[in-house]
Amino acid sequence: NNSKKSWIPLEEEIDMLRLSLDMEELRFRDAFHYELSCGEGVDPSALFIPPLLLQPFVENAIWHGLMHKKENGLVSISFRVENDILHCTVLDNGVGRSESANAGSKSSQAHKSMGIQITKERLALINGELNDEKVVFNIEDMVDKAGQPSGTKVNLSIRFQQNYETQKESVSSLKLKSHD
Repeated sequence: NNSKKSWIPLEEEIDMLRLSLDMEELRFRDAFHYELSCGEGVDPSALFIPPLLLQPFVENAIWHGLMHKKENGLVSISFRVENDILHCTVLDNGVGRSESANAGSKSSQAHKSMGIQITKERLALINGELNDEKVVFNIEDMVDKAGQPSGTKVNLSIRFQQNYETQKESVSSLKLKSHD
C-alpha cells in the first residue's frame, strides 16, 4: 500500500522495516537480531519520507552481510535529524562486502546493484542539492582492530517533510477556496 504513496510518516517506514525484519529473523531461525532507534528530537509520526527507501539497504545487510556469518548477526538501524535532514544509518556486523562478493553469486550481485541504483536515483531526486553537493548515501566497510572485515555501514541523508498530510490538506483547501 505504501509503495503507491509519495510520502509516508517515518513511523510507517519503521513499522514496515520491523515487520520485514521479524519475518527474516524467523526465516533464518534467529541467526541475527536487529535494533531500531530514533535519536533525540526525532518524531517518527511528524517526519514524512518517500516509502521503501531503506528496504534495499536492510535486505543487503541481511542477505550479503549476515548470511555468510557463522555466529549471530546484528543489524542496527538508527535515525537522527540534523539541519533539517534525516540521517539514517544501517549498520551490520556481517562479513563485509568483499567476503560477501566472494561467497555470493553474480546474479545476487546484479540484483543488489540494481536495487541500490534505483534507490540512489530516487534519493537524488528527493534531495536535490544539499549544502551545494549531491548527498545521497555512502557505504563504509567496517574493520576490527586487527584489520579484519567486521561489517558494513550505510549512511543515508534524506530531505524530509514535516506534517505532510496537514500541508497537503491546506493546499487542497486553498485550491477549493480559489475555485469558489
